[in-house]
Amino acid sequence: MIPELIVRDRDLRHRVRSLETQESIPIVARYSTDAGQSIPNNTLTIVNFEDLVIDTWSAVTVGASWAFTAPVGGYYQVSVYIEFAATTNWVVGERAEMALYKNGGAGAILDAQENHGTTSHRVTLQGDDVVELAAGDTLNVRVTQVSGAALALRALGDNNHVAIHRIGD
Repeated sequence: MIPELIVRDRDLRHRVRSLETQESIPIVARYSTDAGQSIPNNTLTIVNFEDLVIDTWSAVTVGASWAFTAPVGGYYQVSVYIEFAATTNWVVGERAEMALYKNGGAGAILDAQENHGTTSHRVTLQGDDVVELAAGDTLNVRVTQVSGAALALRALGDNNHVAIHRIGD
């Protein structure tokens, strides 16, 4: 804890409280989705993890522009798992890909799958990475698939989730 200070300046008091909070509350966010979001064919799409599991700093904005906004700078661990609903649309040579985007710019490819057969099955994508963020930087997860038609994510939150947490300084 920061030692007790006699602080007359309102802005300085706010900054001291912010530093105390940073020391005591970990930055952890975990969201899932059970909405069966449709992923258009050959269109990079932000995954809307709309169901709050935990968000200690209210750092996530849900919706079509889903984003995690870093409340403070540092290194963040990001883990993602998504699963498409069962389909026979996949044929050999078609691809699904998931990537992490920082501040709207292309980031790390987390997973890619291709060369699926035509039998009914579910394609899963999973991955994790460590990224350095400044306070205010944003992250989101984007997915694309090329199967010839729109495909839905499986409508189970246990099968579609993201976890983000700040790690050591």
